Amino acid sequence: MLHMFLCTIWREDSTVIQKDKQVFVRSRPSKSSRLRLWGRKTGTNPNTSPWQIYPKIYNMFLSGSMTSVVCLVALVYLVQAEMQAEMQAEMQAEMQAEMQAEMQAEMQAGKQQPIKKIKKHQPPRMFGETSAEMADKRHSEFGDIKRYASSVTLDPDTAHPALHLSTDRKQLTFEKKCTNFTANPKMFYPVISVLGKNSVCSGKLYYEVQVKGKTSWELGLARMSIKRKGDIILSPEDGFWTIWLRNETFKALSNPPVTLTLRERLQKVGVFVDYEEGLISFFDVKKQSHLYSFTGQNFTEKLYPYFSPSRKSEDNAAPLVITPVNN
Repeated sequence: MLHMFLCTIWREDSTVIQKDKQVFVRSRPSKSSRLRLWGRKTGTNPNTSPWQIYPKIYNMFLSGSMTSVVCLVALVYLVQAEMQAEMQAEMQAEMQAEMQAEMQAEMQAGKQQPIKKIKKHQPPRMFGETSAEMADKRHSEFGDIKRYASSVTLDPDTAHPALHLSTDRKQLTFEKKCTNFTANPKMFYPVISVLGKNSVCSGKLYYEVQVKGKTSWELGLARMSIKRKGDIILSPEDGFWTIWLRNETFKALSNPPVTLTLRERLQKVGVFVDYEEGLISFFDVKKQSHLYSFTGQNFTEKLYPYFSPSRKSEDNAAPLVITPVNN
């Protein structure tokens, strides 16, 4: 490699003098003088053979002309870089020519598939499914969930004494006075809540609750061993998987709580649980849209529907109503 790098020559306007079998080169060649690789850059016969280059460098070194030697070595590296760039360009040109030839051959042989034309009445879908298709898909998925609907009723033994339950155990309202206070270990106090009579320890369950006209409420599921007396923390770690609406703020009470955005007030909420999958989901029944899901839960106890109408006020007087599920 060193021999090839140093196989350089000076152009004809450089002066080469031979004396006593020693080679001397003019120290300051003309501006047109430059290094070239032997056998590649010259189109004519050079004045200097590659075997004369070694004596040139040696004589420069002995004469103390280190600047000339450094410049010569630098020029040799520049020539090497130029050769590599040319070789890469030639290889790329050859590869492109081969690819073009293959493509032309395939087109002539009829192997290339023709481009399908898009009909005018079938515009390209640049943003996925259309709104109509998405609505149909939501309706289909929502219909599948409704297959697990169950007739849920309220359990009066768990109700706070200020809560009034309808005779069919489907409606729940808050009364300012405690009408029927009994020392029941199942009862919530002072938290204004009640559980459903139905429980789930396997399979799936779905039910719907009307929240129309209310500004504050809590819905979800709770495990059997939850705390019912004193202050209660609504979180999965404490056995509650719930959502609530309070002071115009809609939240999923995970840990930490997640604030959800609503474009309009909810009219009816669907609650779905898949015990084996560890899934609890909430839906906007009117829009048939998903609100929030607790996923990856590990259920080990019975789960009961959980309800709280919150305290009664002028704008929160409407009851919570467990409604029939319409398929």
